[in-house]
Amino acid sequence: MRTNYITDNMSITNPSQIEKMYIQYFMNGVPHGIELGVDNLDACFRLDKGKLVVVTGIPNMGKSEFIDFMCVQYNKLYGMKTLYFSPENQPLPMHIDKLCKRFEGKKFDTSQLDDARAIEVRKYIYDNFFFVDYNKEYKIEQLALIIERLVYTSGVDILVIDSHNKLLHDLTKNETEVIGRELDMLERLAKRLNIIIILVAHPR
Repeated sequence: MRTNYITDNMSITNPSQIEKMYIQYFMNGVPHGIELGVDNLDACFRLDKGKLVVVTGIPNMGKSEFIDFMCVQYNKLYGMKTLYFSPENQPLPMHIDKLCKRFEGKKFDTSQLDDARAIEVRKYIYDNFFFVDYNKEYKIEQLALIIERLVYTSGVDILVIDSHNKLLHDLTKNETEVIGRELDMLERLAKRLNIIIILVAHPR
């Protein structure tokens, strides 16, 4: 007996799209990656849009500081904007102060809070760096909706999740399966939105 199959055209990559990607690949080669403007680092690694990057290491080794450095460099060099889900960087005013220092090379003390340059730098940060409300709890699906909206409304290029264990997870299912599904979701999200997703994962 012959079985009739229904073809879901929405799930099949259009041949014209494949041909376009094929030509671009062989004309341009593998993407060079986005440089940080630091020779020693650029010789070791370069990130690229459409990618999920996992940053790990033992506590208090500077993961969050290094991520801040990368995001500020990408903004300085390419105008890239960042959305932070970073409960590790609390309180929020302290995180803002860290970013100000990255831009200016110094912190502004209390006597300079009303200084014109200090106000200008903070305003620039508010226009280019966005921060999820840490008073609420979020599942990864909720973050996906937030970043998608900001990509289209504000031109955000980077999502930082610092760290993975601060998200709400389905504890009724196998932890390994849950993590695998979430990583797969983030990979597909980065590719679909053409953004960089930086995920901090503690070893334990």
